[in-house]
Amino acid sequence: MRNTSQKLFAAALVALLSSQAAAQTNVNWTGSAGSWNTGSAWFNEALEQSGLLPSADFSEIARIDAGGVVTVNTALADGTDQGASTNPGEVRLGTVSGVGELVIAGTGTLRVQDAADADGGLEVGGAGSGILRVLPGGALTIDGGLASAPAAANLVQLGAPAGAGTASVTVGSAVFGGTTVVHRNASFNSAAGISLQPAGTYRPVLSGALGATLQAAGAVSLAGVLQPDFGGVAPAVGSSWKLLEGTSVSGAFASIDASLAGSLGLGRSFVVTTAAAAGNRKAVQLSLRQMPVLSVNRDTGMAALTNPGTTPISLDGYTISSDLGVLKPTAWNSLQDQGALGGSWRESPPSANRLSELKRTGAATLAAGQTVSLGAVFAPAPLAIGAPTEDLVLQYASPDGDFDGVVTYAGTKVNNILLQVDPGNGQARLRNTSSFTVQIDGYTISSVVGALTPGTWNSLDDQNAAGGDWRQSTGATTRLSELKRASFTTLAPGSQFDLGTIFNTARAKDLQFQYLPFGASQPMDGAVLFSALAAGAPGDFNGDTLVNGADLTIWRSAFTAATAAGDADSDGDTDGFDFLIWQRHAQAAAAPAAGDALAAVPEPASLAIALVAAVCAVVVRAGSTACPLQPIP
Repeated sequence: MRNTSQKLFAAALVALLSSQAAAQTNVNWTGSAGSWNTGSAWFNEALEQSGLLPSADFSEIARIDAGGVVTVNTALADGTDQGASTNPGEVRLGTVSGVGELVIAGTGTLRVQDAADADGGLEVGGAGSGILRVLPGGALTIDGGLASAPAAANLVQLGAPAGAGTASVTVGSAVFGGTTVVHRNASFNSAAGISLQPAGTYRPVLSGALGATLQAAGAVSLAGVLQPDFGGVAPAVGSSWKLLEGTSVSGAFASIDASLAGSLGLGRSFVVTTAAAAGNRKAVQLSLRQMPVLSVNRDTGMAALTNPGTTPISLDGYTISSDLGVLKPTAWNSLQDQGALGGSWRESPPSANRLSELKRTGAATLAAGQTVSLGAVFAPAPLAIGAPTEDLVLQYASPDGDFDGVVTYAGTKVNNILLQVDPGNGQARLRNTSSFTVQIDGYTISSVVGALTPGTWNSLDDQNAAGGDWRQSTGATTRLSELKRASFTTLAPGSQFDLGTIFNTARAKDLQFQYLPFGASQPMDGAVLFSALAAGAPGDFNGDTLVNGADLTIWRSAFTAATAAGDADSDGDTDGFDFLIWQRHAQAAAAPAAGDALAAVPEPASLAIALVAAVCAVVVRAGSTACPLQPIP
């Protein structure tokens, strides 16, 4: 402990320095890890002396940088008229370099005191990174403000998963720009406001119906990311938790990160609301709701409003919107049209950008497991391959507010070159599911986590497929790549090639796919879809693993009946594109080996010539003057 003569000497010395230097003195922690009371680890810059704890009586700033970890495990004394303070005037953690960490242990008490030339504040992070931990049983009082700088590495942890007592923190004000973790065994009170900054992450650790609350005597301002943590245990639908409380609430979280909330289930989402609290105050609450889901089939365009949960959903209005204009209002089978969900629905004027209905009286109930079809309203017409098409947004109104629903897509018809991977066995297929013909001369499949299996990759080079003349790179678990050495390969709509087993099903589904259009200098991003692959080759409509005349008969019947029984390109209909796919694979399957006798069945090309005439007859009867189909030589 510093005696009175030491304090007088220090005061006289500080007075000789410049006015700015005289106002504050840095006392730097020079050790690695240790107790606050280890005087030999503190170095007073003004006195050029070790052995003196930073004191508010001399407006001294405790600086912890360069990997220092300081633990307060005793009750430090407040200042008196005789100058007996062992508490600092300010604390700065990692504001200069490296990482600086301060831990208030279960038996520790620290006050950052407002002094004559010190503001009594605590700063976490700056040029370096700062960490502040207040453990259960510990107490921290900050006369000024607590502020963490805007970087994820700057951590303020209040409470802990286990430990006796409460982590008690009282501050003059609070600004959180880094990562803030608040456990249920923490008590936090600000004499003024609390401001969550745009770059920050607020992580309350929740359980059951217990919240983790930050209390403010003033206003609360929301921003940044909310990341509720349930310790891997999925919360129950209908539960709610209080997160913050103040005299008023402004702003909103930019997003909610549910990665630490366990498996929520389809259509379940977190919602943040503001509710009245005792004393004319406002509380910020988090709740888990079952949302309606708009399920969209890419292949057929059909959309349906569904409740995949186990609890009913009340709604009195909904809107489906698309900035891209991919909606087809003439195909809309509205609730008003159907008299569904209790009737009394009224449509708004529909357009390619918006479909909307409002229930005029009362609220409808979408029962658990219920699905209501809305027709084939998804009808994108992109102008180029790779152009986005899936921008549908579902919003709905319920008696207690307006919320965003969930949109899911099924089917494989995407406006791009698709790498379809079977998540069950790791097999992959390269497909052109767009309506555009594409010329490519290279592709790459990559995985950051090393989920590729080069040993079972059946490349285009191996198959001598897609026009041949392909050269594969040396395969690796992080990258598979091929380049066509001359010219290009044309991928017509519906074209597809099996690539063998390329995915390790035990690894994360992080595959990325890029292809190089002919003549381009930069690759385009393709689509990756983890979905079970249909058995059999394209054009095998009867599932017997053969592509032959029997499948052609199925296609011909489906074409005239306008069904999807002869759908080879998974777009939900039977048309000329499906015939071309059948023809291509029938030719490949029927090519005889040298010396083999020809089969008694007609050659696929002969069948195709006969079929073209039949199809053209159907087209002409429909009023067309030209036939779009020609056999592939």
